[in-house]
Amino acid sequence: MDNYLALGGLIRERLRPLTEQWPTLSVLSARDLVGVRLAEERLPAVHVLYMGDRMRDEIAHHGRLQVVDQVWGIIVSHRDLRDTSEAIDSVGGMISAVLAQLQGWQPPGVNADGTLRRVQAPDPMYQNGVLRVPLYFQARALSRGVSS
Repeated sequence: MDNYLALGGLIRERLRPLTEQWPTLSVLSARDLVGVRLAEERLPAVHVLYMGDRMRDEIAHHGRLQVVDQVWGIIVSHRDLRDTSEAIDSVGGMISAVLAQLQGWQPPGVNADGTLRRVQAPDPMYQNGVLRVPLYFQARALSRGVSS
């Protein structure tokens, strides 16, 4: 993997077809949130955020090759859920669609076993009329150092 964070772009592309079912839905990266105030945020949205990695014990070639589990947060955000049952049904459908698109998906070009697996995420948050539901996935990848 030449770009350590390339998986984020692949996940966003995998989720973009959801905008056909929900035309007002935005699929965003962390870059899209820079400087945006809550009142200006495009919602509903699915945010794809790199949450770090977990080091594994598998190390080879004198430490130059290591297996890591990258963790990606997919945050489904929706405004004014308390107002209508239609909005609640909509966000529930979005969550189900995200899970269907990502669980068990093998992104192209990811070395090692890059199959996405759902892992424990923080609890949903309600903030100023916005519901945020975090869904976390991890994918195994190889981290390579240069040969000496």
